Amino acid sequence: SNMTRRFSFSPEPVWLTYVSPNAEGEKHPAGSKYSDRLLKLHSAILRGVTFNLNGSEDDWPALRTNISPEKEESLENLHHLSDWVITVDRNAGIEYFDSPKEAHGIYDAYIIDCVPERQQMGHAQLVTSTKRLEEVKNLLDDALESMALSFSLRNCEFLLSQLKALSGHLAMRLANKGVQSGELIALALVHANCIQAKSEDSTWFSLSEGFFIPLDDVQDLLPTVEKESGETQSNLRADLVYVTASKRSGLQFRFIEVKYRRHLKTSRQSELLSTISQQIENTKQRWIDRYFTPTKVSPVEITIHRNHLAKILRFYADKALRHHLTESAHNGILEEIYKIISEGEKYKFSPTSFSFPGRGYIFCPEVSGSRSDKIPYSSPTEIFLFGPNQIPDSSFQEVVGENNPASMSEKAFEEEPEAQVSEASSETSTAISPSKLDIYLGDTPPDKPVYWPVSIAANPHLLIAGLPGMGKTTCLINICEQLVEHGITPIVFSYHEDIDAQLASKLGEINFVDYDGLGFNPLQVVNDSPTAYLDNAGMLRDIFASIYPDLGEIQTDKIRQAIKESYVNLGWGVSGRTPEELETPAFQTFYDILGHQPKPDKGLIARLNELNDYGFFRNTGTERSLLLTKKLSILQIHANQNEVLQRAFSAFVLHNLYQEMFIRGVQKQITHAIIFDEAHRASGLKLLPIMAKECRKYGILMIVASQEARDFNSSIFSAIANYLVFKLTESDAKAIAKNIAPSESVKQIVDQIKQMPKYQALFFCEGQRRPSHLTLKNIF
Repeated sequence: SNMTRRFSFSPEPVWLTYVSPNAEGEKHPAGSKYSDRLLKLHSAILRGVTFNLNGSEDDWPALRTNISPEKEESLENLHHLSDWVITVDRNAGIEYFDSPKEAHGIYDAYIIDCVPERQQMGHAQLVTSTKRLEEVKNLLDDALESMALSFSLRNCEFLLSQLKALSGHLAMRLANKGVQSGELIALALVHANCIQAKSEDSTWFSLSEGFFIPLDDVQDLLPTVEKESGETQSNLRADLVYVTASKRSGLQFRFIEVKYRRHLKTSRQSELLSTISQQIENTKQRWIDRYFTPTKVSPVEITIHRNHLAKILRFYADKALRHHLTESAHNGILEEIYKIISEGEKYKFSPTSFSFPGRGYIFCPEVSGSRSDKIPYSSPTEIFLFGPNQIPDSSFQEVVGENNPASMSEKAFEEEPEAQVSEASSETSTAISPSKLDIYLGDTPPDKPVYWPVSIAANPHLLIAGLPGMGKTTCLINICEQLVEHGITPIVFSYHEDIDAQLASKLGEINFVDYDGLGFNPLQVVNDSPTAYLDNAGMLRDIFASIYPDLGEIQTDKIRQAIKESYVNLGWGVSGRTPEELETPAFQTFYDILGHQPKPDKGLIARLNELNDYGFFRNTGTERSLLLTKKLSILQIHANQNEVLQRAFSAFVLHNLYQEMFIRGVQKQITHAIIFDEAHRASGLKLLPIMAKECRKYGILMIVASQEARDFNSSIFSAIANYLVFKLTESDAKAIAKNIAPSESVKQIVDQIKQMPKYQALFFCEGQRRPSHLTLKNIF
């Protein structure tokens, strides 16, 4: 009796699980009456369940599992508190976590390891999930470096996304000691190439017409067999099975083996080609013997084996539909799977089901170009050699010239061609349009100007790094002058008074903001989602975690629960009520809730008391946001010497700007620049990389100037495309070079940064072939 599951995201995630009312298939081999009696007994039990639930004779019992907004919140919180979450459930499945088309945000946030129903677990499914994506991404660094490929964060994110789309189990294997991560990267790139493949492609398999089953995911598909005398390779197994269906020939199975070789000279060795062929042919024969050759096993066994195979095929077909498989291809495959169960031994597989040759793929990072070469080999297996052309940030070999200390390996980018640095022209004038302008930074010898392109159509953000006295402040003042000239309003988070006085002398009237209470209410909700208040509570929890890094997760969760209660007490979360109809809680409320609990957390209250003494929770005022002003604003964070208050003030002002950008909506041009001077003191702000990823389309660019690049979350580097690097210490030079330079150039770039003269810098810009070695504008 097969369980049927149906899942829908609307109006909330819900599963219906039930035993199929129509039981078709092979009868018991000892006599059909046994099957008939069992089916009647089973049906009578289920009808009895329906009767006890006050149902009619036409009803059929089903288990309904739903995820309400409160349960979604609980799931998110569980993953926030835990490194790994293991779920065993016979009612639900993985669709909630694994639906990139319908819930891309949830899909991106987790790595999921879920295999079909294991025979020893009945109908239950085992799901392992984690939100620790950053840790898994970091594990790819060494592997890419050993391949002489760029280990940029973008490359790591790309490979992880491809690998987890193929198999979350394989993605999690990156965390295992001793795992050959080169093979996993090769599998990820095979998947990436197959996404792009068309039906007529002779090299790759189209994922719009079929799907992969990773054989390591479900090892009982091909269990280990006893080796007979003289056998040495009976348990060799390929990596993947590609499954598709056609109206003429039914289901088709193609067996695939993927290998990795570091150097080109070892990628065509006959021993390697022979191993690939043996693995594929052995897997194919074991597959045929287990599922499609009645003479090898008893009729009962082959029926059970085929039924299990049908469940596995259905599981991966449904997964593929959520990813890249078309609905028509999915329906055709399900029709054939249904026949396997309903027709039993009468179902005959077409001779073409296994007639197609197996496929071997060898990944070698030294292969250049986008083509894949077929390796001549005398076996039924087709073997192709391919390179890293799908990786976003490629590496290019260039010789460093004596006269150009800044030359380095090229970096490939995805953004529009217009985001180029202009070095060839000796003119200093720039072509300005409302949506694009060039900020003049300085000159490369001999007097060739270098521009930082600022466009809403491309990534405009800039990170400036350098030791004190190297020219960061001078550079920021020059940039602010040009931004104001072109109608872009800077908002400067100032952690040192030097920049305040110099900006005032250069630009005249400035809106200075000192701490006198926040002036706004952080509990303001900015969108119409019924769960928006929960999102805000979670974000505020993270802000407090950055203000007090010594707080534990249980303590920060108490803050979140108190903020949530502040909303709930005013009717938030009640079905049918929108944020416009509800009153916004006072910021002070959550602090009062924490203080009046039966057993308040004394350590937590002691920390919050310090902010409360400064009126932090009371003096929220009625101001909206600095995004509503067109006058250059300087937040004088340094005006108060209390470090906790400094962290809290900067964190909540940034949160307010983040909220306000959603309120005002998408913009057609850059209107504001948020600038962090001495940003290493703001490196703990978790909202900083989040805002950098999202703010461009809302008309905001970010400039982050810092002495210490190594303290920033690695995700800040994936959100910023332009870098101006002055002289740094060796540790900081390594931290920044690792994130912005191809791996084979890291040591060279580190040496250049360590020896950089005063007022000189390397400028890395998206779209240019090499960094520009420039001298700052208006130094002498």
